[in-house]
Amino acid sequence: IQYQDYTPGDGKCETPPSTGRLCTLYAAIQEANASPGADQINFSINKTVYGTIFGGGGTNIGETVTIDGTSQGHVEIYGNGHTVGLSVYGTNTTIRGMALNRYTTKAIALGDSGHIIEGNYVGTDATGSQIVGTVGSSGIYVNGSDHTIGGTIAAAGNVISGFPSSNIEIDTDFDDKITSGIKILGNFIGTNSTGTEALGTTRNGIEVFRGLNITIGGTAVGAGNLISGN
Repeated sequence: IQYQDYTPGDGKCETPPSTGRLCTLYAAIQEANASPGADQINFSINKTVYGTIFGGGGTNIGETVTIDGTSQGHVEIYGNGHTVGLSVYGTNTTIRGMALNRYTTKAIALGDSGHIIEGNYVGTDATGSQIVGTVGSSGIYVNGSDHTIGGTIAAAGNVISGFPSSNIEIDTDFDDKITSGIKILGNFIGTNSTGTEALGTTRNGIEVFRGLNITIGGTAVGAGNLISGN
């Protein structure tokens, strides 16, 4: 994952010749960041059921992009002790169909506005059945405004489990802009992907430090979260 793009902005996802001219996730994100307008990142990894990416961390997303691992079930990213997995800034980025684990602070960090996190396994393996090396304080750290974590259709819900402090943490960051308009819908928080086994945290399923207009669940079909084992 950590091989960089050879020439960001040239329209090609390609690492330097010395690394084999690969298209890594890091290189693809660099190309998306250098390209105006919305982009799409899909995967084609030589795995039968799901892909695995090793050594993923410190990857900053600054432009609108959809990262979609659902073509391979869930694409698993091993953090291998990195502090943060995907840091998402800018506006209207979607992270879908990823399994992120083995991070020391946060698997996903959200800032700015309008991002969607759906259909991911955060803290578990790519089957959503067991915690894998999770030592980070928070699964998803939420700052900014108008983000949606999950959704009301079954495929949109995330599994977010096993983080020592909070599986989801909502706070106002150092810029003192109040975090607002966050929706947390249809997720399994502290359980496996079927909701039948606790994979919780030692503290909080969802922790809200500071924020306005935070929606957790709701009366619409599919809006409720299963929060257990915390």
